Amino acid sequence: MTGDRTRGERTSARSLVWGALACCLVWASVEVATEIRDRRAIALVDPCERQQSLRGALTALRTICDSPASASVSAHCRSQAEFALRMPECDERCRRTAERFVPQPTR
Repeated sequence: MTGDRTRGERTSARSLVWGALACCLVWASVEVATEIRDRRAIALVDPCERQQSLRGALTALRTICDSPASASVSAHCRSQAEFALRMPECDERCRRTAERFVPQPTR
């Protein structure tokens, strides 16, 4: 009986691992599809409007988000930074400004 129980436990563990893997793959697929959709949507916007929107986001990052009271608007700052980083017009200077407001993954 002990052998049957161990085999059953292994089967359950495998099922759990496969289920978790399937969830991860679905999540990754959704993330990739969303990123592709967002990039296409941004590409369809008139370049002048994109540039104006980017300027507005960078202005917010440099004024509102760089202020000492920026902790209360950190979600807004992160959103503006992520928006700026998605713009094709966001050059190296833009990236340096925006990346300060997006948390970097740690090891």
